[in-house]
Amino acid sequence: MSLIHTAELSGANTFDYLGELQRHAERVKEDPGQWMPWNYRETVKRIIAEENRLAQERSPPD
Repeated sequence: MSLIHTAELSGANTFDYLGELQRHAERVKEDPGQWMPWNYRETVKRIIAEENRLAQERSPPD
């Protein structure tokens, strides 16, 4: 309950926050500080940007 309340106090969507924690459980274990309710959105954005960059590098040139 304290995690949910902290998410609410931080202005995070609780359902979204808990979903991201589950989706990225291994990364959360590696660096929990990057997954606090007040900074998890930036972490998710960074992961998506990294994944997009890697996908572009793997795709064949036109």
